[in-house]
Amino acid sequence: MTKIILAGGFGKLGLAIQEGLAATDYEIVGILSGHHHESQYPVWTSRDQIIEPADIFLDVSTPATVFENAQWAIKHNMAIVIGATGLTEEQVTQLREQSEHGILIVPIYDSKVIQTKLSVAEQQADKISQELQRLQKAGRTDSYMEQQIKTLKNQLPNLKLIIMQLKKQLISAKKSNQKTNTQHFVRSNNHRNDL
Repeated sequence: MTKIILAGGFGKLGLAIQEGLAATDYEIVGILSGHHHESQYPVWTSRDQIIEPADIFLDVSTPATVFENAQWAIKHNMAIVIGATGLTEEQVTQLREQSEHGILIVPIYDSKVIQTKLSVAEQQADKISQELQRLQKAGRTDSYMEQQIKTLKNQLPNLKLIIMQLKKQLISAKKSNQKTNTQHFVRSNNHRNDL
């Protein structure tokens, strides 16, 4: 039986993977998650807590942790399957060079989700800009208003950075989806146990 550590096992995709692997030759030996969850499997909230050996490290977690997770898995002699986004080209190259047991990177992009996040971030930036203009046009300012202006001025550059990153992710998602749509994959029920 092939043993798997699943990172990000409680998101929508992670739960589907848990269900999909239930009656196969793959065994989930534990789940790495940012938060503790009730589960039939051991749940670790830190890589330092993992004590179970595994053959495959399957990561569908977040861009914030995917690179460090992969480095950890390489150090622990595991093959790696990454379904999370967030790796740079340099990180991909580094992981491929370091991995001795194989690495498969198939980031899952949902352009609709990214577009929604982008729209919300752009609306928030507009609201902050409007509120900032309103406060700055006010004739007199007290210390409370000055603090509000300072806070809004600090938030706006961070939000603009997030918007820029979301735009890049959206472009990548559209390219990835377009590439996937042109590769006509055929999958039969005979292969339902394949990872």
